[in-house]
Amino acid sequence: MKESDIHKSIIEWTKQKYPTVLINTDSSGIKLNVGQAMQMKRLRNGNGYPDISIYSKGSLGSALFIEVKNTSPYKNNGELFSETHLQEQDDMRISLLEQGYHCEFVWSLEQAKELITRHLNHITPYNVG
Repeated sequence: MKESDIHKSIIEWTKQKYPTVLINTDSSGIKLNVGQAMQMKRLRNGNGYPDISIYSKGSLGSALFIEVKNTSPYKNNGELFSETHLQEQDDMRISLLEQGYHCEFVWSLEQAKELITRHLNHITPYNVG
């Protein structure tokens, strides 16, 4: 499954299951012209921001941030693959953890469902799949 499809499925599932929770998605995957891309880059103070933000205090932290991948970013030994973009994302993940938030990589809808449900365990979910 493509990363964009996993991302979209996570957003749709979360909005149905937890309609009162504030959720936002990063615009990185959206096709922008060169001028728009440069403007967006100037507005940010770094790289590696997570794809999905759930602004609800939960069991895992003050907010939940999710970086969506289509395959595991980890080698068999548990180390992160050595791509620059992955390292920037992991640096951001660590920074968010240090500030009391929770951030994880996921590479399937099922992983995201489990993570979000664990974080939002204090909210009664709507009965959807």
